[in-house]
Amino acid sequence: MRNSFAIAAALLLPIIAAAHAGDKVEVTGAQFGIFCQSETGAVSFVPGTTVPLVTGQAYGWVIKLKTDKPTVHWREEFTLPTAPISWGNPSEDFQPSISPDKKVSVLERDAPLDTAGIIFNSWSVVEGDPEGKYKIRVIVDKTIEQIFEFDVVKPGSAQTPVVQCSTKSVRNAMPGAQVAWRAR
Repeated sequence: MRNSFAIAAALLLPIIAAAHAGDKVEVTGAQFGIFCQSETGAVSFVPGTTVPLVTGQAYGWVIKLKTDKPTVHWREEFTLPTAPISWGNPSEDFQPSISPDKKVSVLERDAPLDTAGIIFNSWSVVEGDPEGKYKIRVIVDKTIEQIFEFDVVKPGSAQTPVVQCSTKSVRNAMPGAQVAWRAR
């Protein structure tokens, strides 16, 4: 009897590879910045690396992906310079793991993709958040990594950005909001 495994593998390998070609995920853009909400409820994203330490100021990351997959899994590791007073209240859609030193939050989500291929996450400044250097590491589908480093500063300091939003948080508006993508 002849071993036909090699022949079968040679015949099936291109078929298997073609079936998984749509699983490829490529980052075509990644930005960090602040989210602003107008009086009409429209949400805009302003790229930058400085967040004003103003209660309610929303900030976060936006990643544009190229893939045929309908959903992707992302993991966010968010590191603060010192522990905040609180990471917020866990809810049905917000259940992070917090490190023992309370400086790192890990959040994971499965995100459906629309035709634009955009995923994002946002946070809002709350009373007791520390000033200083922050870092967000995002891993998409356990393979692609994006790192965003930024400063959270008190208003009036030399690093405060010219663009500041109203103190209205966009956290509740984000699930249905359209985020405008602007390339740098």
